[in-house]
Amino acid sequence: CDCMPISGSYKTKVPRVINDEEILDEAEKSAINSSRTAARLKAVQAIYQIAMTGEPSDVVVEEFIQYRLPIIDKSSTLGFPDIDLFRDLALGTAREMEELDALITNVLVDRWSSDRLESTLHAILRVGSYELQHHSLTPSAVVISEYLEITHAFYDGKAVGLVNGVLDAVSPKNS
Repeated sequence: CDCMPISGSYKTKVPRVINDEEILDEAEKSAINSSRTAARLKAVQAIYQIAMTGEPSDVVVEEFIQYRLPIIDKSSTLGFPDIDLFRDLALGTAREMEELDALITNVLVDRWSSDRLESTLHAILRVGSYELQHHSLTPSAVVISEYLEITHAFYDGKAVGLVNGVLDAVSPKNS
């Protein structure tokens, strides 16, 4: 029996009815979250390209917006990236690359230079650090979790642990 005691008697639980607006709200929240995740991933890719090619950040960002963001990978559940977030993360990270590298280096073991990091890992740390420093409305735990998911797409446990440790250390709550 799906019953619960109430003051010595038993009363059957009544299932809660969910209206269409609540379902839509949850679907919209999920779409917004995946759109933001997609923006973060694309920003990491753009920073990787900027670092590898030396192309100006504004050129790379516009190229992404015009040619890469409109193409949705059919196997991806992320959907279309939030363009404003993508632009802010990519351009902001590119603009503050030296400061972010110093921030990252300061938390690495024995002040190991961030230049020694593998390129994709370095891009993840740069964009994640930028977002933690400049997007205070998004909880640090959420931001770190997002970049851990991105890291999982490219690496195994050790790299994921490194990203977790570095981003946690550079988070403003630890400053």
